[in-house]
Amino acid sequence: HSAAFAIEPILRHHDPDQVEVYLYSSSERTDGRTDLFKDWGVWRDVAGWTDAAVDALVMEDEIDVLVDLSGLSAGARPFVFARKPAPVQVHAWGYATGTGMPTIDLFFGDAVVTPPEDDVNFVERVIRLPVFMAYEPPHFTPAVAPPPCLTNGYVTFGYFGRAVRVGPDALAAWAKILTAMPNARLYLKDKAWVCEQTAQRVRDYLVARGVEDARLRFGGFSERLFHLDEHREIDIALDPFPLSGGITSLDALWQGVPIVALLGDRIACRTTASFLYALGLDQYVARSPDAYVWIARRLAANTDTLVSLREGMRARMQASPLLDHDTYTRAVEAAYRSSWQRYLGTATSSPKEAPIRSTA
Repeated sequence: HSAAFAIEPILRHHDPDQVEVYLYSSSERTDGRTDLFKDWGVWRDVAGWTDAAVDALVMEDEIDVLVDLSGLSAGARPFVFARKPAPVQVHAWGYATGTGMPTIDLFFGDAVVTPPEDDVNFVERVIRLPVFMAYEPPHFTPAVAPPPCLTNGYVTFGYFGRAVRVGPDALAAWAKILTAMPNARLYLKDKAWVCEQTAQRVRDYLVARGVEDARLRFGGFSERLFHLDEHREIDIALDPFPLSGGITSLDALWQGVPIVALLGDRIACRTTASFLYALGLDQYVARSPDAYVWIARRLAANTDTLVSLREGMRARMQASPLLDHDTYTRAVEAAYRSSWQRYLGTATSSPKEAPIRSTA
């Protein structure tokens, strides 16, 4: 799950003098990353446990800060958090919106996804980190390839994330881009596109708006290394709306692919915009669907810019808050500590206090 990639840099960079980590897993599925995560804290496999039993275990473990990674998604444990087994409860990283639960004290955002004027929309207290989430690139990644338009003679747009994030307004914008650029192609990649009915609905929609079927390509699931390498097939990534990309967008950027995004009216459609602001690439963040189309067309028309962005993107990411894991994790720890002090009613605290027990 993408939440694993979001939480990984924090677990790697926690100061063990400040934070003692417990990890509660409710999933019956395991993979190679499961064993990796077991090395980063006290592992608790609670798959199949009742909410009451998990609640009792958290209290028995004397957890100070309980962190939710699932929100209200499938397999979540909202009724554990409703019982308030820990004095401080946080929602972050795994579900890009607030929970609406008064028993969750904090929500981790940033200045782009959660501007101050949006605080009234949260029951949680919003804590703004240097960026919405940090990124941990895979240890083995394919080399960044040149923009394929250099050899193809046409620009290929792409989206390699979940099909469910793509709404009608995004499809309408993509149709406008493609009809305005008769040689351009669109490559959509997700396991959902393997379903012929799902792919056909999108084909029919775009063809009805003047996009030839031959300019559309659909791909399915592939292991992450191959998934990353597939970015050599696209010149520009199109962020969907109303649901923006997360790790999907960061993977594309790591492979050098610039992204055009729409700054929506809520967190779920602002995440990629947050990444682009952190990279100093906010010129590719649109405020309207029409502006989104204009930015995509303008970028596609400038081959030199595509080459320059491709060649410099990894260095740009490495110099950005997205990969400054130490600073990001210190901000997370400071939020834990200040919230714990608030709970205790204490204004100041020695940094050499006993470690906070934090869980995910």
